[in-house]
Amino acid sequence: MSELLKELEDELKQERLFKFLKKYANFLIGIVVLVIVVTITVSWRDSVKTAKALEASEEYRKVAFVSVGESVEDDIALTALNKLIEKSPPSFQMLSLMKKATILQEQDKSEEAIVIYNEIANNSSFDLAFRELARLFIAHRMIEDNSEDSAKIEQILMELSSERHPWRFSAMELHGLYLLEKNKKKEASEIFKMLKADKITPSSTKKRIEKIEKIVRGF
Repeated sequence: MSELLKELEDELKQERLFKFLKKYANFLIGIVVLVIVVTITVSWRDSVKTAKALEASEEYRKVAFVSVGESVEDDIALTALNKLIEKSPPSFQMLSLMKKATILQEQDKSEEAIVIYNEIANNSSFDLAFRELARLFIAHRMIEDNSEDSAKIEQILMELSSERHPWRFSAMELHGLYLLEKNKKKEASEIFKMLKADKITPSSTKKRIEKIEKIVRGF
């Protein structure tokens, strides 16, 4: 009887940890998105140099900050974004695709969102940083959807974790969280150890890792 109770307690702890890690992964991606908003704002100003870009800028501005989740507004925004995707310069085409994927995610159309992220990742006319960001979002969506293709998730995250990739710290952090979710604590610990040892890892990342390790020890 005592063994059964212990087993049930362990399962409950694992379930609570699983839910926590899911929320934390969303929080991490939220931080990445915030960085992107700042980057996009700068890129936006630099890109608006031609009449076509000016027109695209004005059209994109109308849908950029639509409140996602309102079905009517979403439908209007998707129609406008589809037009922008067809006729805009590459920078605004990419931004429109990103916004469209975000709306589709909120509509629980994750597979369609992943198709769009793949489109961004495979378009050589887009900035490499945004193409690789799309791959990071693909991995995150697959994790959120409880994809059974763990090999693909880990492949994406490992490739994005190499030194030449601009999102390597976020990819490594997400990879560590994913491994914890899979109860691979030793492998996750190795990734977190590398992040903490790297002198150029952002201090905010190191602080988050210290907190996550402390919380995980409590489960």
